[in-house]
Amino acid sequence: MNGDSFSKSTNIFERNPNLSIVIIVACIIILLDISLTNINRIILNYGWSEKNEIVQKHKTYHHAFKKLKKARLYNRNLFTNSLGFKDNSNRKISLRTDNHRILFMGDSFTEGVYLDYENTFVGIIDSAFSRDSLEVLNGGRSGYSPIIYWKKTEFFIDSAGLMFDELIVFLDWSDWKEEIQVYTLSDDSLSVISKYQQKNQSSQPTEISIQTVKKIIYKNTTVIYYFLNLLYDNLGLQKDKMTNKSLTPKAQWEMFLQDWEEQILLDYSVDKEFINGCRLMKKRMNNLLLLTKNNKINLSIAIYPTAGQAYGIPHNIWVEIWEEWSRKNNLKMYNFFATFNQIKKEKNLSSYDALRRFYFTNDIHFNKMGNRVIANSFIDQYHN
Repeated sequence: MNGDSFSKSTNIFERNPNLSIVIIVACIIILLDISLTNINRIILNYGWSEKNEIVQKHKTYHHAFKKLKKARLYNRNLFTNSLGFKDNSNRKISLRTDNHRILFMGDSFTEGVYLDYENTFVGIIDSAFSRDSLEVLNGGRSGYSPIIYWKKTEFFIDSAGLMFDELIVFLDWSDWKEEIQVYTLSDDSLSVISKYQQKNQSSQPTEISIQTVKKIIYKNTTVIYYFLNLLYDNLGLQKDKMTNKSLTPKAQWEMFLQDWEEQILLDYSVDKEFINGCRLMKKRMNNLLLLTKNNKINLSIAIYPTAGQAYGIPHNIWVEIWEEWSRKNNLKMYNFFATFNQIKKEKNLSSYDALRRFYFTNDIHFNKMGNRVIANSFIDQYHN
């Protein structure tokens, strides 16, 4: 009886002392990892803004960076100048200048996400041109499209009084979708508004994605994140879906592959959504062209391959559309598709080789080398 009572009174930890030790040690490691990671983050980020403190909505052109802020994003330093543009420091920009000034406009590729300013193509061009007393400004921001290129440029000319001599717009493959699906003008045509922001925010209010969980673990742990990442890689949790399987032991860019494979099969010359999106793009770019002509500003455009197009999404119709628009309006166009195609040919690179060399792994954006290629090609074409 006493023996039975004793066995019942003992719990799982008393019956399994080794397991108890393991659980206690694991809990201590987790608590220490979380505590030390957050203490280290607080110390390193002292005086630096969080991401949500450096971005803001804009009444005219939808969204922008705040002025004269600094933040650590993606383990990189982000500075904004007095105009709210990404820059190499919190410097004050004079609205007027005696030097020749070039303003770059575009989306996240032009902003140079995941990179310090000096490693973005705009930053590299800025450094090279400063020796010739040419000023460079980066008005690019993630999520922009031609309707914002136009209204933001209009705002800085008419409302802010910014003077510049050239505007170079980097058109992104995603722009035509955003013109159809995301942005429109307000009823008074004075500002850019989002079509579906409220709907998208309320459609899945309680959904927590894997990416969200990853971000939480990445932000709050160091040791745990490292070992989970190592486990994820070594257990083969990423299925190999790449076309050329001999080039890699595991799949990369997996989250994009199914969509890319479907887009490769599309005939964009007859795709109604693509045609309508490009039509809207040209409409906004015509407005921007008229604005620059009225203010005696030289307008140029540039096109470049996103990761999906490097993988194989057809781009000939895209290039033809903007070559025709440039010829029609007598504008210079920088065609970086030709630049990357030439490099691929010279170095005998496959499409997947090009992805690994010029783009961030599992992302659509150019890495340092991709930005360097854009910058060097632009500088050569500009001076010629």
